[in-house]
Amino acid sequence: MNFELRHFFPCDSATLWSVIHDPAYQEAANQGVEIDRETLEDRTVAGVRTLRVRYKPRKPLPSPVARALGTETLSYVMEQRWTMHPPQHMRWTLTPDVGAERVRCRGELKVNALGDEECERIITGELTVSIPIVGGKIEQKVIEEVKAS
Repeated sequence: MNFELRHFFPCDSATLWSVIHDPAYQEAANQGVEIDRETLEDRTVAGVRTLRVRYKPRKPLPSPVARALGTETLSYVMEQRWTMHPPQHMRWTLTPDVGAERVRCRGELKVNALGDEECERIITGELTVSIPIVGGKIEQKVIEEVKAS
């Protein structure tokens, strides 16, 4: 299942990129979210920042999903590759610790300038869960939660 999210900001694209990478912004964005994070890798080589983080949600999975995957919670590794030079963008993949052979999740984040003081963040992605009967429902639920966040 493919998805796209669009958000508008009252600033230029350079300002938005600097805010996205500001540790204070990251901390504020993560407040109130019931997920533990562990940075596995954070390095920049030739203008490309690679960031790998393991996420461990504290909330249990819905029971049909937990039964299908054989686990009560689902931790995963998010790998982000930020191209820091124009055209700036970020490609990401998400790999669950359980059932990785049945889940494909990846996408891209871009920021488009809409003028001197406005820009648009576009997040596109693909989520495929290859589990009979419940795969499509899992895809819909995850995408709904991503859109709500």
